[in-house]
Amino acid sequence: MKKNIRAILGILLSICCLCSLAACSGGDETSTTSSGTSLSESSASQEATEPSAADSSVAEAEEPSSSAGESSEAASDTAMFASIEEYINSEEVKSQLDAMSTDELGVTVSADGNRLIYTFAFPEGTDTSGLAESLDAALETQASTFEMIASSLQEFVAVTDPIVVVTYTDSQGNVITSQEFTAP
Repeated sequence: MKKNIRAILGILLSICCLCSLAACSGGDETSTTSSGTSLSESSASQEATEPSAADSSVAEAEEPSSSAGESSEAASDTAMFASIEEYINSEEVKSQLDAMSTDELGVTVSADGNRLIYTFAFPEGTDTSGLAESLDAALETQASTFEMIASSLQEFVAVTDPIVVVTYTDSQGNVITSQEFTAP
């Protein structure tokens, strides 16, 4: 029972780290567009866990009204990274991802085309039986966070229809649960 509680706490910690990663990514778009500051400068100054309504209003005010096709073209033209793989290999993202790893849960991030894949692996000796339901419930409560990450990918990476995949595995690599999230 104690191991299950530690595992669930590890999961919640990982989700909180993902929220902070999403918050840093969400704040960069406004800073980069309006002032031209670098990714690391704007990430270092970002302290909120979610972009505020004011930040969203500023971003919307800066975009000219256009069709959805033109908006995605504009996002591609101003994207900071050519691919999701290039994005996850950047120093800023690597440092944030390294901070997410815990003793209870290892985190790896990979890219596959338009997919950003988070793989959380439980260490050997962790009883993962019965965790699928808890993990699914936790993922459902955090769906908006992962959708926000997918949205921010459109702003920073030249990719259309990005998908965020969150997978939990046991120490042998067997999938416990996996869900996909797209931008709203």
